[in-house]
Amino acid sequence: MLAPAIRLADAGFTVDSLLAKSLADYARPFRLAAELGLGRTVHAGEGRPPSEIRTAIEVLGAQRIGHGTTLLDDPAVVELVLGRGVAIEACVTSNLHTGAIA
Repeated sequence: MLAPAIRLADAGFTVDSLLAKSLADYARPFRLAAELGLGRTVHAGEGRPPSEIRTAIEVLGAQRIGHGTTLLDDPAVVELVLGRGVAIEACVTSNLHTGAIA
């Protein structure tokens, strides 16, 4: 069931990768959100591989990445983020509490 990991927020659509088995499982609802003109945020790469950020952008069409602490580990993903103009929302306090950064 996808409902626990998905919520509408501020006229946008977001999913938390920590609650998802695979971000690709959310492709259909994210396509619908895009068709409805909703913004799309994915919490990805918080202590998880940068490939998760790539999936969020390429498969889900994320316009904003929440956390993204592992982004700099993969120069190709950095280029993808820059090339598509994807915003990174960083919350240092949260990342410290979860242990994603030290």
